Amino acid sequence: MPDLRTVKPNEISALLRLEAALEVRQRAAWAGMLLYVVSAVYVCYLAVKGGLGVATWNALFWIILLFAGRNHHCSDQQQ
Repeated sequence: MPDLRTVKPNEISALLRLEAALEVRQRAAWAGMLLYVVSAVYVCYLAVKGGLGVATWNALFWIILLFAGRNHHCSDQQQ
C-alpha cells in the first residue's frame, strides 16, 4: 500500500473524475433499462389491446424485466 504522503493531488483528482464518470455511466444504463422495460410492456399492451388477465400481465412484465436485466449484465461485461 503506498504511503499517503507520496500520493499526488492530481492523482486523487484523476481518480475522483474517473469515479464520477463511472457513476454517470451506470445511472444512464439503469435509465436505459427502465426505458426498455416500460416501452416493451407498452408495446405488448398495444399488441393484445388489454385482453390479458392480471396474472398474465404480471408474468409478461417479469419476463421482460428478466431479459432487460440479462442484456444489461451482458453489456456491462463487454465494456
